[in-house]
Amino acid sequence: MKAAVFYGKHDLRVEDRPVPSIGSDEVLIRVAYCGICGSDVHTFEGMQANIHARPAGPLAMGHEVSGTVAEVGAEVTTCRPGDRVTCIPWVTCGACPYCRRGLVNHCPKKKLLGGAMAEYVVAPQGAVYHLPDAISLRRAALAEPLSCCVWATDLAGLRSGETAVVIGAGTMGLLLSLLARCGGAAQTIVSEPNPTRAPSPRAWAPRSSWTHARSTWRRRCAI
Repeated sequence: MKAAVFYGKHDLRVEDRPVPSIGSDEVLIRVAYCGICGSDVHTFEGMQANIHARPAGPLAMGHEVSGTVAEVGAEVTTCRPGDRVTCIPWVTCGACPYCRRGLVNHCPKKKLLGGAMAEYVVAPQGAVYHLPDAISLRRAALAEPLSCCVWATDLAGLRSGETAVVIGAGTMGLLLSLLARCGGAAQTIVSEPNPTRAPSPRAWAPRSSWTHARSTWRRRCAI
């Protein structure tokens, strides 16, 4: 199979690799789409000082994935070949104080998944989720980043009629703008220093406004 393999800073190669084998509780997914996470960009740029630090290469990258189940292990009961799926990018212990409080991203035994920038990827069955028929595989590749934004809006406690401020109009910022609108925000202000992204928030969320100047952003936040 073809795979995008990271060797080091600015060294990403498309190579032929064997299709990975699966364990008894694992699922082999035929990849349809794989997004490029900000952490993938950080890794490519040699920036390892973040919570998603990867081990040294060579390793296949990618975790924002959608696809079709190609094969399942003997103990897998949650899906079968042909199912349309996505998956979360890590597995946790489920027993530590963080996991018991629902703060699974802080689990000290968290194991990152990866390798989805390839034709096939393996994931444990507990990390695999079925997709509704109404969701295309292309859109489903955004499921994991969208879930992060849903969690952020829950933490923010946005209430109907309030004003939301989103810093940055990248993928996550656009998703947050859309969620703010769906959550009843009367106005969404998007601050983005890159002028080429200016039209994006307006296209995604008509009730949002965009500003480039920091002084303007500060003034609006004070209102």
